[in-house]
Amino acid sequence: MKFIGLSLSILLIVLGAYFSRLYQKRALETPAPKVLSQEKEEETSPTPLAVSLTPTPKDPSPTIKVSQNNLLSSYRYPNSVSINETSTTLSLESTDNTDIITDWFKAKIEESGANVKSFVKTKSNEKVLNKLVGSDGNFEIRVEISKETDTSKVIISVTLKNLTS
Repeated sequence: MKFIGLSLSILLIVLGAYFSRLYQKRALETPAPKVLSQEKEEETSPTPLAVSLTPTPKDPSPTIKVSQNNLLSSYRYPNSVSINETSTTLSLESTDNTDIITDWFKAKIEESGANVKSFVKTKSNEKVLNKLVGSDGNFEIRVEISKETDTSKVIISVTLKNLTS
């Protein structure tokens, strides 16, 4: 009896992981809605990350150091408007669905190579508060996605913390 319960639990976990990955893949493949504007949109190319190779005192082999400003700007959600920006924080606003925004940030954190990840989604009476955290040992990125019930605006707060200094 215990074996059957354990087998069903493992099967549910495997199926949940499979369908979660499938949902993420489809959400990322969905094109962002086009914004109609009277002004001609300017094409922008992504800002390249500033990378420098420097040897550390303990280890003579080079290590990669990424500019904190470029790393933070890589977490700018594509269909958003900047509200406030400092060297370590980014406040954005969007009208996209909170699940799509959350999935975009989850994928961004995972592709950054973060080995420590925490994703918490909370939804109650159409009020949303999602928190995502990723860390690679050098940097910690924290993302908070919130939406109140009486508005279509989603507030996105991104905080970058350098763990090596």
